Amino acid sequence: VGQKIDLGLTVERIVVLHSQFYGTNYITIARTPEGNVVTYKGLVDLGAVGETKTVKATVKEHTVYNNTRQTVIQRPKTVVDTTI
Repeated sequence: VGQKIDLGLTVERIVVLHSQFYGTNYITIARTPEGNVVTYKGLVDLGAVGETKTVKATVKEHTVYNNTRQTVIQRPKTVVDTTI
């Protein structure tokens, strides 16, 4: 918890919440190449379902939901691959 990490994530599900006061919020459920589940709740759009991106984020907590272990991240930033 508190560690900054780079993750390759494939988005599996997105729930979009619209609010008059807070704008658009996203609940994103993604999976790493190793099969680990990562969730994010916040203002950043991590991509469309099926898209794979590299994300730099901070680990907020580790939880269990429906008998599935999850890592919750915060402050994600998409890393742009600059290799040609």
